[in-house]
Amino acid sequence: MEPAQTRTGSTDPGAKQKLRIDKFSDGGITCLKLAGTIDEQFDGKKIASGFKGGTLVLDLADIERISSFGIREWVDFITGISAKVTSLWFVECAPKVVDQFNMVANFGGAGQLVSFYAPYRCDYCDDDRRRLVQVAQDWEQLKTGKLPERTCESCGNQEYFDEDPLTFFSFLQGHPPVEVPSDVAAFLASKLNYAVADGSRKLKIEKQIDGRATYLKLSGDLDGAFPTNKLAEGLEGDVMFDLSGIGKIDPAGAAEWRQLMAQIAAPVDRILLVGCPTAFVERLTKTEDLANKGIVLTFSMPYSCPTCRSTSAREIDVALHYDVLKFATPPELKCLDCGGPTTCAASEPLLAHLPSLPKPDVPEELKKQLKHFQEEALKKQLAAKASGPAMAAPLVLPGQPQSVARGGFSWATVLVAVAIVVAMGGGFIVFQGYKNKNQSGREGSEVQATLETSNPTRPGWVDNTFFREADRLLFVGHSTLVNDKADGFAEAENGALEEVANQIGLSIRDPQWIDFVRQQFEGHRSKAIGDLEKATVSADAAELERARRVTREGRKRVAESLRKTSSGLAPTERNDVYWEKLQTTGGVKYQVSIRYAIPKPTFEKLVETYSMPETAMGAKAVSFFPSLGWRYDVTEGAVIIKVANDSNLRFAGIQEADLILAGMDRVVHDARSWKRVLDEESAALTIKGGTLVLKVKRGDAPAIDTRLRIAQGGQASAEAGNRLHQTRSGPRTNSTPSSKSKNQTGNIWDDNPEE
Repeated sequence: MEPAQTRTGSTDPGAKQKLRIDKFSDGGITCLKLAGTIDEQFDGKKIASGFKGGTLVLDLADIERISSFGIREWVDFITGISAKVTSLWFVECAPKVVDQFNMVANFGGAGQLVSFYAPYRCDYCDDDRRRLVQVAQDWEQLKTGKLPERTCESCGNQEYFDEDPLTFFSFLQGHPPVEVPSDVAAFLASKLNYAVADGSRKLKIEKQIDGRATYLKLSGDLDGAFPTNKLAEGLEGDVMFDLSGIGKIDPAGAAEWRQLMAQIAAPVDRILLVGCPTAFVERLTKTEDLANKGIVLTFSMPYSCPTCRSTSAREIDVALHYDVLKFATPPELKCLDCGGPTTCAASEPLLAHLPSLPKPDVPEELKKQLKHFQEEALKKQLAAKASGPAMAAPLVLPGQPQSVARGGFSWATVLVAVAIVVAMGGGFIVFQGYKNKNQSGREGSEVQATLETSNPTRPGWVDNTFFREADRLLFVGHSTLVNDKADGFAEAENGALEEVANQIGLSIRDPQWIDFVRQQFEGHRSKAIGDLEKATVSADAAELERARRVTREGRKRVAESLRKTSSGLAPTERNDVYWEKLQTTGGVKYQVSIRYAIPKPTFEKLVETYSMPETAMGAKAVSFFPSLGWRYDVTEGAVIIKVANDSNLRFAGIQEADLILAGMDRVVHDARSWKRVLDEESAALTIKGGTLVLKVKRGDAPAIDTRLRIAQGGQASAEAGNRLHQTRSGPRTNSTPSSKSKNQTGNIWDDNPEE
């Protein structure tokens, strides 16, 4: 599939590209994520002509405007694409898109609407927000034509649906919900981190038996509901797991998988795994994970093509490429689209894990049997698609005649008639962006001329942010266009160090760390960078400056924290630098790029520094991770990742993901500091008795002191004001603001800690 591109010709030859298109693919499923403005520059026919078929998902959450000329191009795109796809799905449609569904015939073609954003308003905050509505899950409320009030996340008061339901939901008349197929649901979960209805995410298991061989195809999320005992019952002989349909993997699901492997290890002869997703390989293919008996036959690994400017997940046959995999080296593969050379884009942890994969020794007869199982599974999948999804009852809005609701156009009926197209090629295209850049790759269109450079030739590394070179890792940071060269150096240094932190975070595979540390900052980082990219292609100077400021401040906090918390392992000397003095429409400006290099052993120590927990008073904590600077205005501390059920800290109200800033007025710098403070202070209080005071930050709430009374001899109890309560992760729901100051004391999840 050729990269989707916006039109180069328009009524204004000098117009900027206003639309960005990201492309994600996995097997026969492709997602196009559109952001920005759809206007005459959107070449719908060209994009449709480059599509090869299969299932298409359109993510329209970030569409800001659709012009009248853009409607024409969009309808051409939908018409062209509908003739090629097996099925078409719309997810997270922006309100502007919903308006077009209501007004434009055939805007969605033969597609199915999965979810959309509805406008909500809070009069107390004088703020407008968008709330995601999932058609299948919210259908009962949608049928009444009224969405419920919701609680404002800022003030705790009620916010309301700010549209006329009769108009806003009119497109749903002939478009009731249909169940999202399991393969599409798994794609949305694993590739886009998007959750559809619970029924679609629920693990589905297809079982085939032939002689002494059993084939199990798993589709859906791997979570705590994984049926370990039922799945293990009666398994013997050769067992084959097809994991290509696995979506998210949570810690509970990973634990259940390990339990399954332990249960079946004795009765079965061989355990063969095919189609393993990248996340599964990183987290669940160590020898102990597979009970010393599991063998990975094939898995996916990302490859980048510089010609197509895309990254695809390619299936790797372990036996075929074992001689290079055993040296932690990815095999050399050609691009499926252009045939050119590609570069492996796998993470360091995945590459480091490759030598531990055993060389498969599987008889040819068993390989043929596996292939037969896979072909039968594909036939069943295609037959299920051909039968068409079941339709729900039509929507009847208040004041609408029944005859109107029963009539109208049904996309589901058309979907049944669409020819089945099988796309066996392709891969997982991680990212394909379209930015407004000039020919030298700089952001914006304000550059008029290059006045001076630090090097006559612009080095190739300037176009990267992270890459490997022999036994070292290189990290690149870039400044925006600035008036002062010194400011450019500071920005670029912070950007490079932020990329160091980003890559460390991606290399930490501990499930508890991922759940309670990474998930606290990942969304904030993505939003800040995404907002900057959107603002770069917009014409809003104020929004661009705001996005630049947020990103600049976030990277500065991350860099500062890395210097503080890395135990002296963070790089301090620049490996290379390149700057340009530019004449722009706004005057003379500078742009700086700085590169840092870190030896691989040092990088591995950094990963260990931030992932290694320390235990005190029955709780485990890891050092404050620098990327948390995207969310918090602090740069050090310790993050709780585990609290034992019988821990006095749990009794005091401490829970996983809490950030500990101080204990007894002693600053907590990192995990070792946390352990030292708690061990010393709790020991002293055990001798003389007293109150242990911890300063804790949870989520976006202000930091608060929580107190634990420790009697002489060590018996602990919550001090007055600390009342054990159910865990709260959301905002306060009472409409009257608390009268306490930021230094208030009490249980940090207590609604009324002074009672």
